[in-house]
Amino acid sequence: MRDGLVRRVVSGPVKGLLDVGPHDRAHVPAIRAGGSISLPLLFVWFIGHPELAPFVAFGAMTGIYGRNVSRRHRAAMQSQAAVSLVVAVVLGTIISLYPERDWLLVVAGATFAAVVSVAAHLLAWRPPGPLFQLFGLAVCANTAGSTWHTVGIAFLVSSASALFAILFSLIGRRETNPRPAPGLPGPRQAWDHFRSDATMRHIVRMGGATLVTGALTTLMGIGHPYWGMVAAAAPLAAPTTGRQVQRGLHRIIGTLGGLVIAALCLLFLPQGLPIIIAIIIFQAGAELFVIRNYTLGLLSITPLALLMGQLVHPQPIGTVLWDRGVETAVGVLVSVAFTFLTHADDDSPEADDEEFLEAVSPR
Repeated sequence: MRDGLVRRVVSGPVKGLLDVGPHDRAHVPAIRAGGSISLPLLFVWFIGHPELAPFVAFGAMTGIYGRNVSRRHRAAMQSQAAVSLVVAVVLGTIISLYPERDWLLVVAGATFAAVVSVAAHLLAWRPPGPLFQLFGLAVCANTAGSTWHTVGIAFLVSSASALFAILFSLIGRRETNPRPAPGLPGPRQAWDHFRSDATMRHIVRMGGATLVTGALTTLMGIGHPYWGMVAAAAPLAAPTTGRQVQRGLHRIIGTLGGLVIAALCLLFLPQGLPIIIAIIIFQAGAELFVIRNYTLGLLSITPLALLMGQLVHPQPIGTVLWDRGVETAVGVLVSVAFTFLTHADDDSPEADDEEFLEAVSPR
């Protein structure tokens, strides 16, 4: 049935590219995401410690979780996600202690991505997948001049930022029609989920795609191999095989547009406060559009990622833009290849994914 999947993809390669979903009060989670990151980022800038920005930013990513659910369920989901984000920051900072860390980052990043991906599906996180955790681990792994003291600071700062995001998300009017939130799975259900064939295929997809992409981009000598790993992980967070391939195509197109916006920002915005304000705006913009149209969301996500990196480790603009574009293409191609290679032959194009979604849906 893999031929059927190929026909589905080839017949509609830009499906949904221009379709924008309904607003559905998207400004509420956008304000939540922007507010969660704004005050902590401004605080570390005002106290003169911009090097803490990655720890703050990835802890604040907690505020992205729990879109359109009740406050209680949002706080629970964000608390779970916060643990994974703080672990990512701390683990990445530990990796940064080792001078020869390139291959360590590839292996650790791929393993961590697979583990978080399964946990995210099992616990029904929204958004799903390990994208932010993998990105946080990789960025912190490239922190210059780290010591074990830095590891402790990373833990404290990211934890405080995550806690602020949870508390900030409690502010505001209650959801009028919150989506039902699933309960926690029991030990038996979690074990059955983990050993299912669909889960094994998902682990192979996520772990394999990120590992191969990281290895390829490292061997190619590109300056930011983890960007390729993130690009490989992002499409695989989609719920079905067809949508994974579609999201990969949209990621390439959206990234190209985002690189133009990033280039303008990097050329004309001075370092410091203007960059921080731009990061806050792009964070809110990403949350405003990423669910409604993934391509439009990437017009904010791409400059957000590049500005965050330039804030703490400025590099030549041309090099940064080239690395991002090439690594995104490599990551998406590897991701799509793993999607085809791991698709179940004896099922319909979406059957193995439906099995996986059923396996991870708490009862």
